[in-house]
Parts: sequence; structure tokens; C-alpha cells
Amino acid sequence: MDSAGQTQKLTLDVPRASLRNLSPDQRHRIVVRGLAADNTVSMPADVVQFGRKRPPLTGAVEYPDRWYDGVGGLALARGEAATEDADVVFYLYGVTVPGGGVRKVGEGEAVFHALSRLPAGAYPPVYGRLDDHDVYAVRTADGRFAKVWLEPTKNGDVRSGMRVHYVFLQDGRRTLLAPPAELQSDDAKDGVRLRWRGEAGPTFRVSVDDRVVYEGKEAAVNLPGLARDRVFAAEVHAVGADGEVSAPARTIVHTFGPTARFQRVQLGHDESLVFATGVVGKGAGGDLAITSSAGGASYLEFTAAGGVAKAGDVAFGDFAAAARLEFANTFGSDNRNAGADRFFVRTKDGGFAAVRLLVREYPTSEIEYLWLPKWPR
Repeated sequence: MDSAGQTQKLTLDVPRASLRNLSPDQRHRIVVRGLAADNTVSMPADVVQFGRKRPPLTGAVEYPDRWYDGVGGLALARGEAATEDADVVFYLYGVTVPGGGVRKVGEGEAVFHALSRLPAGAYPPVYGRLDDHDVYAVRTADGRFAKVWLEPTKNGDVRSGMRVHYVFLQDGRRTLLAPPAELQSDDAKDGVRLRWRGEAGPTFRVSVDDRVVYEGKEAAVNLPGLARDRVFAAEVHAVGADGEVSAPARTIVHTFGPTARFQRVQLGHDESLVFATGVVGKGAGGDLAITSSAGGASYLEFTAAGGVAKAGDVAFGDFAAAARLEFANTFGSDNRNAGADRFFVRTKDGGFAAVRLLVREYPTSEIEYLWLPKWPR
């Protein structure tokens, strides 16, 4: 253990240690190695502590078109683009962490928000690819952790401009306050009831269309008085006693009544979906099917016998405006085009569905939809 410039050593025969008389305001680095009976020493594992526990630093940094010709680095503590003292460096075909390491953990906003425990183990110094919507776990040169998400801002290509979202754990830990789980809404006598699952201890903050409507310890809340036949965006954050705010759990709240169906499903390339039941089956006999893809699902072609239309500027669940869209039998969803992850479907039984593509993966992607049993007139 290295603490305040002094080194201490312990030998133990149990997988834990109690370290006394350490100042909580100083920096400590603890290195653990295994020692076998034949005196073989394992590779080290280490952990650092930078003072007392503090809320993570969060933010986003904008990079212009062809940023790789100039400033392609990120200084996490300052939350700004940097060159000389960058903690993370992005270049044309990859990302590196000088003196530290980086691991790709997935793709997209949902993965970024859900990542509340950063991986343990080795962090290679370079990840040799740079793709749209990549999410990375980072270990900086001084042993602290962060997560970053690359969001394209132009032409669906991070090289043409990107927004780098980051969360930096400045005190050395690698665990964040987890967002609430299993968030869902149900019809209630006086409107809609929103409920979720969360750890005991934090306060929960609920927002509907960016307006805070509840803050308290209960893992459920009633939302009376919402306008009928509408869709609302709902978010729930956990808030710790020290002020740390979790990533949001998100869902929609709708007031179309109990005959409407809101559901998330996994849809494969050889399967089709029946909106009225939420059943996914083999073949193309349902209301919606994925018939082809390219680029690891960056492009997906959807087929709907009743008709499908790109949402464009029409909001998810705005059925009155969507009724005026032009429908065809197929729709190509290309993630380089804005709004390509939202579309509307006419179902064979006369219903209507708003669809949102959440996760693009091959061979199975994830969508969510709100289906009405009757076409709105």
C-alpha cells in the first residue's frame, strides 16, 4: 500500500484486509498480489482512493467535423477537449488512454446509462476501433475510472462531429449509484401509476416531460390529471444522501386507456411481431418483420403488410399527426439518418402502432411500441 508517500506491506491468508489509521482526505493506492505455495506471485490487482467520496463529474463535450485533424482528446476533470494533458485520446480509427486503459462495453445511450459498475480486471491501453455510439469504460493513468459514450452529431458518423458524454468517478471508486430498474406504468383509477424497483436508501426523483412531479422514498407514484390520449416522457433518478444523482430510468406514460398496449420486444431477422398480443413468431405472418440488414444492423429493413412510415418530425405516440404520413410496405432504418429509429405501422387488424428502435444488433434487435386497436380518425 502506498499512502502519503509511505509504503506499507501486509501478508494475509484470508481474502480481505482491515487498514487502519488512514486519513480519508489523502490519496491511497493498494496493490494486492496472490502468493502460491511454491512462491509463485500472481499478477497484481490494485485500487486507488482520492480523498473522501464525492459525486461523479458528468457532462458532454462537443467535437466538430474532422476533429481528428486537431483536438481529439478529453480532459475528464475539467470536462473539456484537450491536447497536451488529455486523459482519453480519440483518433481516426481508435481510442487510447495514455498510461491507463480502455475497454468497450457496448453501444448506445441505454448501455451508457445502465452501466453503474465499471469492469474490474485489465484495461488495455488502446482499443483499435471507433464506431458510432460506442460506450467505453476508462481507467486513467492515476487509477481512477470513467465511462464515455460517443454520440454522432452529423451524418450519423462520429468522424463528422460527435458529442462525448462522460461520467468521471473522481474519488477512485468504480461503482455508481444505480438507476431504478423495471420502470413501468399502469392504469389507475385517478390516472396513471408509475412504479419501479430501486435500492433502499436513496431518494427517488420523478419527472414527466421534464417537470419534477415527485421526490421521496416510495418506489411508486400516481400521476393524476394527465391529458387524455397523449404520450408523456417519464424519468426516474435515484438521489444519494451525498448529492449523487443516478442515470435516468426512462419509459413513456400514455393515457389511451387499457385497450392500448405498450411493450418492449426482441425481434430477430427471421421473426415477425403481432402488435395486439406482443407475440413474436417465426416467419413473416405478423404485423412487422425485419427482412434484411447491413453493417451489423446499422441498416435494417422493416416490412409491414398493413403499411409502415418513417416518423420524421412526428413525435412517438402522436397518432393524429402520423395518420397523415405516407405509408409503404417497407421502411429502411439507417442510423446515419436523423429520426430513422422511429416509425409508425398500420396493422392488419385495423390498429395503429408507434414504434421505436432501442437497440440495433444482429441477429436480434430490441424495439418498443405503443399499439392502439383502432386507427385514429
